[in-house]
Amino acid sequence: MIDDRVTSGPITKTIFTLAVPVVLGMMMEFALSLTDYFWVGKLGATAMDAVTSSMVAIWTIFVLISIVSVGMTALVSRYVGAKDYEKAGFYIKQGMALALFVGSIIFLLGWNLTPALLNFMDTGEASLMLAVPYLRISFIAGIFFFWNDALFAAFRASGDTKTPTMVGIVTVLINMILDPVLIFGLGPFPELGVPGAAAATLIAAFIGML
Repeated sequence: MIDDRVTSGPITKTIFTLAVPVVLGMMMEFALSLTDYFWVGKLGATAMDAVTSSMVAIWTIFVLISIVSVGMTALVSRYVGAKDYEKAGFYIKQGMALALFVGSIIFLLGWNLTPALLNFMDTGEASLMLAVPYLRISFIAGIFFFWNDALFAAFRASGDTKTPTMVGIVTVLINMILDPVLIFGLGPFPELGVPGAAAATLIAAFIGML
């Protein structure tokens, strides 16, 4: 549960102890997209345009994740601080269930609205063929990102900001390894092109969740 060092000692040290891992965790989310940009960029301008056109929807997913995690952090931290672990556990369970529900709804809406979203972004016809599977796979990955962020909120609300950061780093490293493997079909793996970048993120997010 909550570390006593969080509630005692110099305030400056405590702020940095809590804040630095959270900031690093946010940077990990940005690093996932940056890795996709780097490797997909090697496929040419059309492939790059497909990813760029999808990014507005993808970053919207990351913004919506806070709907659950912010409220969950406030409630869980309140009851962890009061040492009412039964209620803390109750709100963790409720938060996890809500994250799964909201993530699934956004996946269903996103999957069906993908062509409309990309047309709204004025995606070119050639890029559209690559962007549709990329974005749809990203919406599947969104379910795991919702789940992961709810788990991270539970850890952070209990005073543990290091565990989510370490999981985030592992997720990014897995994505960095799988991106070129699935995009270019290295070894026994098939060459998936642009959708391979989204598939790599999906697998990394799933492993992070586990």
